[in-house]
Amino acid sequence: MPKALARAWPYEGIHIVLFCDRIQKQHRPEQFSTALGHVMAHEIAHILEGVSRHSESGIMKANWTTDDYSAMASHPLAFADEDVVMIHKGMEARESRLSALR
Repeated sequence: MPKALARAWPYEGIHIVLFCDRIQKQHRPEQFSTALGHVMAHEIAHILEGVSRHSESGIMKANWTTDDYSAMASHPLAFADEDVVMIHKGMEARESRLSALR
């Protein structure tokens, strides 16, 4: 995926790769840290959800628009309600698997 800004392995649940060079190329220097933070939060949410899915809006959207990037400048993009539910379910499933190993 040549336009991807990062990659997570949600079913494995551990690894994330950030393509900082791509983030840097697509954003002005003053936007870099905001974009990087959103990319990291997006990929961490994939790991916590434990699935590879995207939402119609918010931080878990597959591709952010110019309007999304403009919104990021003043406030963080939100998680959609379904993402909050998926994160909680994913964390509960992770805890169950870890408890079974103890």
